[in-house]
Amino acid sequence: MGFNEIISKNYLSLYWGGAMIGRFLGAISLNQSLSQGKKAIYMLGAAAAVFLVIFSIVDLSFAQISFFLAFIVLNFIAFFIGKAAPARTLSIFAAVNVALLISAMVNHGELAMYSILGIGIFNSIMFSNIYTLAISGLGKYTSQGSSLVVMAILGGAIVPIFQGYLADQVGVQHSFIIPVFCYLVILIFGAYCSKYLGHVENTEAKSGH
Repeated sequence: MGFNEIISKNYLSLYWGGAMIGRFLGAISLNQSLSQGKKAIYMLGAAAAVFLVIFSIVDLSFAQISFFLAFIVLNFIAFFIGKAAPARTLSIFAAVNVALLISAMVNHGELAMYSILGIGIFNSIMFSNIYTLAISGLGKYTSQGSSLVVMAILGGAIVPIFQGYLADQVGVQHSFIIPVFCYLVILIFGAYCSKYLGHVENTEAKSGH
């Protein structure tokens, strides 16, 4: 977009602000003790409150950040499609991020920028869900499994090196193909966990446990 640092830092705040909104919405949506009606009310209130806080902090007009409301609505829809199931929700969010990254790669200007900024709100629940699903059912190996999952964060230091190299070769915009593959791995992981947990629940139901 050709922004200078003073302007661009405000848009960066939208990315992390979106992650904050998604984290709050996730905490509410994945709460099994709340009815759908209460979830909708609490999620709407939380999203509105955080959005107003972000709007008061960034040096941007409402028109400049109004696009973010569309991502909040999309986030609501994704959560309700996920039906409070961590694995299903993880897959849905990963799929949305794949779509946003592809949009950023093939489009230009504001649409490409908005696509990147929208990823923050869908990154919100990823690590918490990945961590919980990865150590589920490990029993006595839970401590070792949790250690491996935490160590795997090293990927956040390694992957950007490869993307940086690719960016030097083909340009920054097309280098986002690397995180596309990363999100595809997360999507497959979520789908596998959803299928596996569904099988376990059916087995337990049939056995009477």
